[in-house]
Amino acid sequence: MDDAKKVKKKSPGKVFEDDFAKSFVADINLQRLKDAAGWGDKEEDGGAEGIAENRAKKADAEGGEQKGKKRFTINNPADFVLAIPGGMHYLELKSVAGESVPFGNLKQHQVMELAKLSGKRFTRCSFVFNFRRKQETYLIDARDIYREYTTSERKSFSREWCRKHGQHIPQTLLRTRFRYEVDNLTEA
Repeated sequence: MDDAKKVKKKSPGKVFEDDFAKSFVADINLQRLKDAAGWGDKEEDGGAEGIAENRAKKADAEGGEQKGKKRFTINNPADFVLAIPGGMHYLELKSVAGESVPFGNLKQHQVMELAKLSGKRFTRCSFVFNFRRKQETYLIDARDIYREYTTSERKSFSREWCRKHGQHIPQTLLRTRFRYEVDNLTEA
């Protein structure tokens, strides 16, 4: 197969984000925020931050910045911003194959920033955890995530914990992709 015919397969997380976004009707204002895609997300590279750090080290070793380029990554607090009556709702989506969402799957700056934004007027912030194999999805308030993330002895959010602290988002399997019942997310 030549290079022109090669198609890069999307990660399950990106497929979940696409399916989630397509679940909203066309007249709903749902904005996808740019992320650090392209910087890489490989665990062995330390994720986007690790790759940026490695590039910075390489630039320093070569005597400065690479051809005048600045060293930074985009650090958005969430994947999406949803307009809701009287405000906005930040949504960070995570999809896992297993029975829990490891704390390591969350970026610390997102946990901290979304918890902080939750205290602002007219602003809601949530994480959406998708358990692919079980076909279960939960919306969880960012303040609950922050509390567990910063005080728990655990190292992950179990599916049972999500059931207890989150709001179940029903989903329907089309042929190979999902649609999520998200109408209640657009309410204040």
